[in-house]
Amino acid sequence: MLKVPDGRVVCRLEGYRAWVQSACYSPDGTRIATGAVDGTAREWDADTGALLRTYRHEDAVVKVVYAPRGTRILTGSRDGTARLW
Repeated sequence: MLKVPDGRVVCRLEGYRAWVQSACYSPDGTRIATGAVDGTAREWDADTGALLRTYRHEDAVVKVVYAPRGTRILTGSRDGTARLW
């Protein structure tokens, strides 16, 4: 669920059955990346909340960041790997 400063919900990012550990906007603000303890990182449309892609690790995804141009996502996991998607 995204909220603006006055507390209104902008959109909901739904589908996880586990704690979300990390989230960030793409540099252009059109997408959101999230990582969760279920071992997945997901990319969402920031306006609609639609799921665009799912990436899988063997263990919890504890960090997600976009590359400066926004064309790739870097994830870090408790499985001991960092992956560039």
